[in-house]
Amino acid sequence: MSTLLKSPITSRMTLNVQQLADRDPRVDFGEFVLKNLKPHLKEIDVLHSDVLVATYVRPSKTAGGIILTDKTTDEDRWQCKVGLVLKLGASAFKYEGAFSYEGPVPEVGQYVTFHTSDSREIGFLGYSCRLIPSELLRMRVPNPEMIY
Repeated sequence: MSTLLKSPITSRMTLNVQQLADRDPRVDFGEFVLKNLKPHLKEIDVLHSDVLVATYVRPSKTAGGIILTDKTTDEDRWQCKVGLVLKLGASAFKYEGAFSYEGPVPEVGQYVTFHTSDSREIGFLGYSCRLIPSELLRMRVPNPEMIY
């Protein structure tokens, strides 16, 4: 078996975002994703100042019972604005000199916002994730549903 096939990072974009969308709307996205990915996060090292975030995908059925279309799920993947922090690179949020930084640093399990164009999508064990330089994260938010 090749190393590529054993790797948790997938090169083919066969990502099952529908599984995330089909979860019960009462199940927290962060808990769901971390339960499945946390055991594998120790196997990877995010380099430099990058931050690995899981792309937030809304449930396909709202708490009020409204069923969202598959197009909505696709839009969550491709036009995402918020994600769950999975792992920080060793130099993330560590600036010196002209780019000194003081302020809150997001932790694993917290939600952050970003511009989709500032990130690169990768598949991590079938989950849509993004690598984003830490200086391009815009906000830390308590609830991903606050952001549209």
